[in-house]
Amino acid sequence: MQSDTTADIVKALIKFAQMDLKVRKDKTGQAGGSRKYKYASLDTVVAEIRKPLADCGLFVSQTGMMDTDGTELLATTIHHESGEFIRGVQPLHIDDSASKRNDSQAHGAAMTYSRRYALAAALGLALEDDDDAQSLGKSSNGNGKIVPLKKQPSEDEKKDNFLKTVREISGGSAHDVNYCIKTNGYGSIDEITTTEQRLAFVDAIRTHMATDPTPTNN
Repeated sequence: MQSDTTADIVKALIKFAQMDLKVRKDKTGQAGGSRKYKYASLDTVVAEIRKPLADCGLFVSQTGMMDTDGTELLATTIHHESGEFIRGVQPLHIDDSASKRNDSQAHGAAMTYSRRYALAAALGLALEDDDDAQSLGKSSNGNGKIVPLKKQPSEDEKKDNFLKTVREISGGSAHDVNYCIKTNGYGSIDEITTTEQRLAFVDAIRTHMATDPTPTNN
């Protein structure tokens, strides 16, 4: 997702890239049982990119949110002083083992991991010495430990959950759903395909039902 125009923010990102920023790798992790690697902690990344970003008129914010299917997401938004923005959304990599499923510490580690890698992807930063975590089909939890990735729902499952959520909020009112589809610029609900589009549509129909719903039998 992005603002209607992006010319200024793209120029600023090019200026940031030309700085060739090297983030200090201040932590040591372990992959594959014995192989160690260096990586940059989230605190170090945030501290070292703040001023270079500001010098380019940029700022990055990261916010947790929930998808319509219950998947926890992280939204990373690059803001420009002109008001332009570019936003990406990704699922959290949570250790789904029985012992960790409700562990707030594991959840915090997953958020740290996701924030660190989202920043790296958005700004083109190298934060690790190698890709051991990816080659093993697993991910670092932000503390240098490797944990299995939680299985993500399929695209069909995401769509089914989205439609179910829309039906629940609208009370089954096709009139209200169609009203929100048209007022949000879509031709049909099938055009609402991305996570951000679905989240925005759910918010729109929730607001509509709370303020000006049409009876289901109309």
